[in-house]
Amino acid sequence: MVGHVVHGIELCKIAAEGDCLQVIVEPSQVDLVGMPLESARTEAEAFNLKFTPDVDSPDRIVISQKPATTLEALSQRAIEVRTIPDKQVISITLDDVNAPRTCKIFREYSGLKYHAIGRLPILFSFDEVTLFKAKIPKATSVLPENIPVSSVDAGVLAMTNDSCKGVGIVGVRSVPSSEFGPTSEPFSGTNIIGTVIDMEKIANLEEGEMVFFREVRR
Repeated sequence: MVGHVVHGIELCKIAAEGDCLQVIVEPSQVDLVGMPLESARTEAEAFNLKFTPDVDSPDRIVISQKPATTLEALSQRAIEVRTIPDKQVISITLDDVNAPRTCKIFREYSGLKYHAIGRLPILFSFDEVTLFKAKIPKATSVLPENIPVSSVDAGVLAMTNDSCKGVGIVGVRSVPSSEFGPTSEPFSGTNIIGTVIDMEKIANLEEGEMVFFREVRR
């Protein structure tokens, strides 16, 4: 048992297939991940939680919280957060119109589905290409969609699809190419999923480093 329906149970009896029902959960979720530090502090105080950041200074973004769950946080009446400087968070856009399935997979395995900040480790980085590794289960298919036609621009974000061995690898190019996609695969193995807005931040990343992403919706 995870809870109780306290109002509106009658709707379940009259709802037909395809109907949408609004669900309001109380207490609301305590999710500070992805928030600027001061916004997270305000949110925690609204829940009457003792708020403890690892570094208490402006221009920082919350990347994790402890306890992780709402009920634990409310039970302990306290929450600790880990932060990084905002300048280390890379802003991206995702193309749900042309690559809905691949964008869904990217959000799922980067964590953007659950929080305002996602993360992926750098797999490899060289002059023109930076690759990130998403831990996608073998049972998850990355079917070809939104494949490049003649060239890809710098800053285009893509994921390798099922036609190549490196399925699930995410990449971005720092220069345009008319031969290979952002993951260094042929165009047929490349699903374009969006763009990297903060390309200047990519150049300073190192192999093995955990990279944090913020989705900008337009």
